[in-house]
Amino acid sequence: MSMNHWVLGVDIGGTHISCCLVDMANNRVHEKSFARAAVRSNEKMQIIFGDWLKAIKKSLSFVNANVQIGIAMPGPFDYEKGICWMKDLHKYDALYGIDVKEMLSILLDLVPGKIRFINDASAYLLGEVYFGVARGEQNVVGVTLGTGLGSAQWRNGKMIEGDLWCTPFAEGTAEDYMAARWLVHQYYARTGTLLDGVKDMAAEETPMVDEIFQMYGENLAKIILQRYHNALPDVVVVGGNISKAWNRFIPHTHAYFQSKGENIQCVQAVLGEQAALLGAASLFTKEKVR
Repeated sequence: MSMNHWVLGVDIGGTHISCCLVDMANNRVHEKSFARAAVRSNEKMQIIFGDWLKAIKKSLSFVNANVQIGIAMPGPFDYEKGICWMKDLHKYDALYGIDVKEMLSILLDLVPGKIRFINDASAYLLGEVYFGVARGEQNVVGVTLGTGLGSAQWRNGKMIEGDLWCTPFAEGTAEDYMAARWLVHQYYARTGTLLDGVKDMAAEETPMVDEIFQMYGENLAKIILQRYHNALPDVVVVGGNISKAWNRFIPHTHAYFQSKGENIQCVQAVLGEQAALLGAASLFTKEKVR
């Protein structure tokens, strides 16, 4: 098949890698090229790259020419130069200071200019902007709610990497109040029961859990208003595992926005784990991402 418009989108996480060929000219994916593999991110560099290449080469087997590759990576990472600065995060310590772009260009026999990187949270939002729920929007904030807090902002055709996680809020940072551990701690403080995660709590229909989720939803609104007060978004795209409890907390987020006279709409991300790899592929468009 013709590869004029195809880009390989890659999403690299702490435990897995997924990738897929994306036709950026026609906004479609090559479904058969989707590949996913486990990654042993605590192992030596050779093992890490070996795990990555299993998935990447499987997807590339569907093309008959060298293609461009966009890669979503967690930070700390120098996305322009392609150098990994992750350390003491229980993942990718072996890649600290390594020029990942150069290594991949050698292993894949590609010129380095055909490989680009983007923060994983930024890629997640970019995927929703080009392919998902935020198509056509020009003023969007994206947040991912899970074990941590990821964020990014899309304004007038440019992606701005987010710092929401470390934004001072209340007695700590925004992540302290939006990560799953906050919900688990609130439940434990009231019941003495320590949950493994949010799923069981979200299934519990009690006034006590309603109160916790109300606080959580209002905190999300407060954090958005505080951080982006100089340029409030029209839309907030919410993804991550906690977004599965949408009806438990988002109505409270909307209610708080309205109480402050703001008509900001929260919408649920629709692309799931494909969002980041689609966003990474979108690095090779005419739009400028910074």
